[in-house]
Amino acid sequence: MAKYYLDTCIWRDFYEARISEHGNPLGRYAYELILKILKNKDAIIYSESVVSELKRRYENLEIENLQRKLIA
Repeated sequence: MAKYYLDTCIWRDFYEARISEHGNPLGRYAYELILKILKNKDAIIYSESVVSELKRRYENLEIENLQRKLIA
């Protein structure tokens, strides 16, 4: 099983469905990456640093919802 560390930007891209200034669908790219990882039954890992960075922008409930999106 492979392990993938996703940084804060990827989580934000996924959650906010962000688009780059050049029109690249970063949210879709993040979604496809996460979907591929889950389909391969690989692991997504993150650190307390990522959670701490996310807490600067989101409430705890939003972070929990973000994590639930991965399970659904």
